[in-house]
Amino acid sequence: MEILTIKSQISPNSAKVKIKEKEKSIEVKNMESIFYPYLYIEACINTRVLSHIINDDISWMIDMINGAEALTEKVTETQKLKVDIAEDRILNINLTVDEARKRAISSITHVILQRIKILQAPRILVLKEELLYKPFWLMECYYNNEKFHLLIDAVNGYYYPVFV
Repeated sequence: MEILTIKSQISPNSAKVKIKEKEKSIEVKNMESIFYPYLYIEACINTRVLSHIINDDISWMIDMINGAEALTEKVTETQKLKVDIAEDRILNINLTVDEARKRAISSITHVILQRIKILQAPRILVLKEELLYKPFWLMECYYNNEKFHLLIDAVNGYYYPVFV
């Protein structure tokens, strides 16, 4: 299946090294890539605070599985890559694009109202939206013969324990 993904910055080998730096006795037995779906939105915010006009761009990502929204840096075209990935490596989407867009606009509005302390909702114009997948490494690890899993973000190197 062809998908649009953010380019990996963390190779399998550097992911292993990162974990070994934290705890030398961790043994990595298996590692596979998975791709997590997001709706990526670029929008223009337009509002007024007293006599000051605010006209700014904002980028937002919505987790297409759980619906969590987050402000993000703009993802440029050079940071993206079209790849052909086996379907079993792509996590299933639970939200529709319409649901995700509504969540994003609501979340953007809330953040703007809180940060700028305005009383009127800003005008939000969606400039671009696309389904964008983020790559992760799923690692099967052992520590003192105890098996556990880690999920490593292949873009920024952050890692998270996976509870099965």
